[in-house]
Parts: sequence; structure tokens; C-alpha cells
Amino acid sequence: LETTIALPGAITALALDPARDVVYAGTVAAGAGGTLGGSVTAIDAGATKPAVVGTSAPASYPTAIVPDPVSGTVLVVEGGAGTIATLSVGTGGALTRTSSVTIDAVPPSGGQPTASGGQQSPSGQPGASGQPGTASTAILLPGRHALLVPLGNRAAALIYDIAANGALHL
Repeated sequence: LETTIALPGAITALALDPARDVVYAGTVAAGAGGTLGGSVTAIDAGATKPAVVGTSAPASYPTAIVPDPVSGTVLVVEGGAGTIATLSVGTGGALTRTSSVTIDAVPPSGGQPTASGGQQSPSGQPGASGQPGTASTAILLPGRHALLVPLGNRAAALIYDIAANGALHL
């Protein structure tokens, strides 16, 4: 069976949600002035002919996608913004951003890394240190219900606890 699925740009990340039988594709496409825009799109993997379902959610150069079966959300590492977004999954597979945290890899006082106090960062601005962290992957820690995010610009990793609604907290 060969199927071509039209996506909004080049694929930068893929993840399978076995509970929903959905594949999430992170994509990036060149925008006006050469800037990179991106999105996360759901693909019905269980259909006879897999196809895009629902509406895509904007994402700034998605580098990792982690479906969370406990909260029913999708967590997206956004390499372009230095953030991790939480997406809710609505009727028909529609994806909607509900919150995000800034990856702050360089603490202002040399202490432990923070996530800008766990505050939402819809604008993707740098965290308290003024320098966002970089991350290109993440993994779910099911026993703790947390997200492990290795930092690309430091020999360290952050562990975010996942709330019932999918929001992340250090």
C-alpha cells in the first residue's frame, strides 16, 4: 500500500500515539523573508488510506513530539522558540495550543535551570536568564508522569512534571 500524504512543509519530527492510532508530524516551511514557520499535524494511521485529520497547530520549528496518554495532550519541543508547547487534541483530531514554557538552560544566578518560574510563555521570549535553552528531543517518564528534556547547549537535562491538563512545571 503506497500513500502520499500532503503536509505543510518538510518533516522535522514524528511521533506515534498508539492509543489514538495517530501519527503526529512536525513540519517546517520557509515563510516571508526566509523565516521558518512550522506546525504539528495529526495523521490517522489506522485508516485504510492514512490521511491528515483535524487542524494543525502552529509550532516554531518542532524538533520533538511526545504524546502523553495520561493527560491526553501532545507535548512539542519548539527549537525555533526555545519552548515546549502543550497541545490539546479536540474533536476530529484538531490540535490547539493550550500553554507553553520557555526552556531556560542558563540560570541567572548559577543555580538550577528554571522554566521561567513555570509561567506560560505564549510569545516564546527567553526565560529569566535572557538566554533560552536549546533542546532537540524529549522522552516521557511514565512512572513519574514527567518529561525529560536533554539540553543541547549544556551537559544537563530538565525534568518537567506534567499536570493533569498537560501543563508543564519544573
